[in-house]
Amino acid sequence: MDEQRITENRIALIGLTVLTLLTLAVFAFCFLGVGDKLPSGDDPSDVSNTAGSTDGQQTTDGEQLSSIIAEVQTKMNNFQTLLDSPYLLLVDESNPIPEGYEVGELTLLTGYETMKLESAAAQKFNEFLAAADKAGHSASVTAAYRTEKQQKKAYDDAVEDFMNAGYPAEKARSMAATSVGSVNCSEHQLGFAVDFSKKEMTLLGSDGRTFEEFLTATIHEYGFILSYPAGEEEQTGREANTVHYRYVGVDAAAEMKEEGWTLNEYRDYLQTQLDYLKQYVQSLENK
Repeated sequence: MDEQRITENRIALIGLTVLTLLTLAVFAFCFLGVGDKLPSGDDPSDVSNTAGSTDGQQTTDGEQLSSIIAEVQTKMNNFQTLLDSPYLLLVDESNPIPEGYEVGELTLLTGYETMKLESAAAQKFNEFLAAADKAGHSASVTAAYRTEKQQKKAYDDAVEDFMNAGYPAEKARSMAATSVGSVNCSEHQLGFAVDFSKKEMTLLGSDGRTFEEFLTATIHEYGFILSYPAGEEEQTGREANTVHYRYVGVDAAAEMKEEGWTLNEYRDYLQTQLDYLKQYVQSLENK
């Protein structure tokens, strides 16, 4: 999601907030102010009857306001739950894996002796592998869950490769971080990420599509997204990578696919909505 789309979402939410506040204001003016007026007619009982009616109306309005606040708070809780979900945990060079983070139970990928993912991610990925096989694609996986030790080796090997290519050590480390990820800064250590074989991306399946075409069109249905798409390097802090996919959950993946969002952008969207709803509830509570 680009800045224009973020701005459009903010404007839409602000507009909704303003409209709701105006509606409440008009409602309060029309109904809450009735008690300030004396009734017409000479029967003194009219005063008590009107006062009783006004008290009832105020109670109703108070209940309505409480109901609105409760509904908004429910939406706030939903946004917060998503932001706190391990499936949407942002991990990169600026956001290392939190201290004390524990990887969930790991499950083997179908057809592999050592490749594993966190159980929920593995279940959906195994469903994807079955669909790929049915469409005539091998879907070879070259990397999945990595321990801290394994990630360190992957990073060190990348640094060595860049140095052997003639880059100075500092530059080699920087390039390794943006291509492979340094220790505790890789999605692989979460147990949610897989890498596919690059050489098989252009191979045709029995469905007439290359594996990359099949992958791009279907994997979001199983809860996975392309972590580092081309053109989003500034957002992700990583170089474009067409073979690295990460599990975020089926609903989140569908929304991110539809909007063209990276995980960074999706989290920004969720946080923006949450912040505005908090402000909205505060404005209601101050009434």
